[in-house]
Amino acid sequence: MSKHLKQTIMLVVALIIVLGAAIFVSVSNNENDSNKSSKKADRPVPTLYIIGANASQNAANHLMAIGNRDGGTPGLTVTFGSDEKPIYKGKLTKKVSQPMIKLTFNSKTTVFEQMHGIHNVLAHLKAKYGYANYNAVGFSGGAVAALSSASDKDTSIPEMSQLISIGAGYNGVMKTNDKPNSNHLNNSDKPLILRKATKEYPSYKELISSTKTLPKNVKVLNIYGNSAGKANNDGVITNVSSESLKYLVKSRTDNYQAIKLTGSDASHNGLFNHPVVDRLVEKALFDKR
Repeated sequence: MSKHLKQTIMLVVALIIVLGAAIFVSVSNNENDSNKSSKKADRPVPTLYIIGANASQNAANHLMAIGNRDGGTPGLTVTFGSDEKPIYKGKLTKKVSQPMIKLTFNSKTTVFEQMHGIHNVLAHLKAKYGYANYNAVGFSGGAVAALSSASDKDTSIPEMSQLISIGAGYNGVMKTNDKPNSNHLNNSDKPLILRKATKEYPSYKELISSTKTLPKNVKVLNIYGNSAGKANNDGVITNVSSESLKYLVKSRTDNYQAIKLTGSDASHNGLFNHPVVDRLVEKALFDKR
């Protein structure tokens, strides 16, 4: 065998070895990525049901009953008294894949106090159960507090994966600092009038600031109602105030959807027991089809 032929054979063998190694590494990486994705998908993700201060303490029960039917598991009920200290009731283990956790506050609690309470609960859930992510279903002011509490910079709490906002006002509340048809959104979805803070609610400028650290690509579903026809409100929150959520999140996520319900049953309190709301929330949280 000539020297040239031997060199050619050795070169071919070397190329085969290199190619085989490259294929092996590629397959291994794909398997690792697949395993990581699978493990991430299998991680338990709790859903927090956060009730507004003036809402009925049972406002979340209806949706949680539907969630229990469709794959969720009742876990904890967290109650905040006048001293703002959380009281945990119920059973929860790390093995539960879709635990449901209800947060209730007393009728005099402000959104600012709710934000503090939510943060404490999230820190507790991460420290004790190791949750990396969570979903939040917020009712009225509870949704505003949930939005303001979410951050991708605070490593002491899990990251929000999904926010479902029901009947929430982000730029004013009627009878305090907002009136029907008194405000509008510009072409950038920003309200023309930025409402100032009240004793109960943060200002719109404060929400703009707090949402700068909202986790990227969070899913946001904004459900609100108009039970007043041309007056464009649900009896408590104007539609423009609800729609002002879009501007707050648009720089952080493209996954935003707003659904407005109309009719007498789309009143502020009616949204908490509305068949369309039931289906929208169930589909967002538990429908994997």
